[in-house]
Amino acid sequence: MGTRFRAPAAATALAAILLTGCTQGQAPVVSSNWQVTNVYTDAEHPSVLPDGLAGRTHLAFGDSTVAGDTGCSPFTGAVDFLDGNGERVAATDTTAATFVFRDLTVRGDGGCEGAELYFHDALLEILRAGELRVSRPQDGELLLTDATDTGVDKRGLRLTTSS
Repeated sequence: MGTRFRAPAAATALAAILLTGCTQGQAPVVSSNWQVTNVYTDAEHPSVLPDGLAGRTHLAFGDSTVAGDTGCSPFTGAVDFLDGNGERVAATDTTAATFVFRDLTVRGDGGCEGAELYFHDALLEILRAGELRVSRPQDGELLLTDATDTGVDKRGLRLTTSS
């Protein structure tokens, strides 16, 4: 009778260990290269980046800076990380609930047109909206949505990282 209960108990313990390993640590905002996978503008436009921009559109955060590329042009700027009470926190603080982007500077025009230009403009417009609420649908993913947008389908960005 003792061995009959050991296997299920061992399986339960192993499952708990594996699940704990999966849910611990979130990808750090700083020191990760965040690929932009979706740019949400409105319900009428597709959010997935065109093939020509896939893998070229990214953001990287420093302690108070952001640098990236729209896939058409590189950009830099400043960013503040705020907790749920609107207080400034360190970029490494997992309680950061809002990112406030400012002083974005775009270098060059990149020569994009059509759908690529649309996503270039949309990405910059969302970042220039100022306050973006942060959620983490899963590890290695950030969803940044316009904090001032009251609509159901909020403007925003979906970012993923493998680090």
